[in-house]
Amino acid sequence: GMVVHPPQPTPELLLAAVRRAADYLVRILNAQGQYVYLYHPVEDRDDRMYGMLRHAGTTYALLEAYEELSVPAYLAKAEVALTYMAAHMHDDASSQGKYILDTNDEEQQKVGGAGLALVALSKHAAVTGKRDQLELMRALARFIMKQQYPDGHFRSNADVGAETGKKLKREPVYYVGEATLALLRLYAVDPQQAYVDAARRAADWIVQVRDAYVSEDNQEHDHWMSYALNDLYRLTHQDSYVEHAYKIAHAIQKKQRGADAPAPDLVGTFYDGATTPAATRVEAYDADIVMTRFAGKPDDWLLGPARECAATTLGQQFDPDNDYWLPNREKAQGGVRESLYVNDVEIDYVQHALSAWLHLARILRDPAYGRTGVPSEDPVR
Repeated sequence: GMVVHPPQPTPELLLAAVRRAADYLVRILNAQGQYVYLYHPVEDRDDRMYGMLRHAGTTYALLEAYEELSVPAYLAKAEVALTYMAAHMHDDASSQGKYILDTNDEEQQKVGGAGLALVALSKHAAVTGKRDQLELMRALARFIMKQQYPDGHFRSNADVGAETGKKLKREPVYYVGEATLALLRLYAVDPQQAYVDAARRAADWIVQVRDAYVSEDNQEHDHWMSYALNDLYRLTHQDSYVEHAYKIAHAIQKKQRGADAPAPDLVGTFYDGATTPAATRVEAYDADIVMTRFAGKPDDWLLGPARECAATTLGQQFDPDNDYWLPNREKAQGGVRESLYVNDVEIDYVQHALSAWLHLARILRDPAYGRTGVPSEDPVR
């Protein structure tokens, strides 16, 4: 099913892919608001597994598509998905807050889950102008801030282990960025200084503690924190946020495969041609490009790698040119497969590709995009 991917991602190609991706998400969302979390297109089979964090992130991406393309079905389906998400939230009595969770093995997942839910709800408020979920959004923010220690870091497995003596696994790094971005996106809707203060403490802990002595070779490719640093820099003009975003970008470039890759299809990829690692790194590039424009700095060093990486992800979306061999072409179309070797489609593969393509399309079609002082790079609707 492999076809040659486009050599250059134009805004037109990127937005066509965004539309196909959003159409796919609409098609696999049922009446109760639950997505087909994992689809096996070769066997035309839905998997029964599910994850609420990726449900929230996917709904955010669907709302981004609505913001850009104004397709009523995208908003209608996203609202059904938000209702499903709200019904699966957990209450925290000590903070009178809420969060979503997939597993009890990761303490910091509560903060990440609250963050992704808040990112999705804030996007809904931004694109519709509605404020009917404001109290729910504030409850999510209360929980995030309650989980934060004075030094800025959020309660994690390491803290639980220190208290109980149990050795727990190392958690993924992305939860902090998700929570930090969420507070900033809520601030754009509900301007309370406490949200910015907590976001700054979290970002400063990342910059000055977690990543302070990490080399570029070992720096985490933290796309959620890249989003958050962009939003923070627009509010604070603090140069350390730009510097750390650039550190992440340089780290990504060091690991991105170039012309010396062992096969043409691997150019612009990471690891063994996995799609989502490439898409999330395009998201980081997108955030860094608009931050760079806002800072009045040249962005060419970021644009080239972003284009190359985005071109490879375009080649991994099922479309009329490459889905001819699948048993259910209509259902698979718009889905983004796991890698060059695995054809399964998970909702977060679609989510990250959609967001990456959308922001890059805006960047490429408008050289002035990102230079304004709005709280984030998202356009004011």
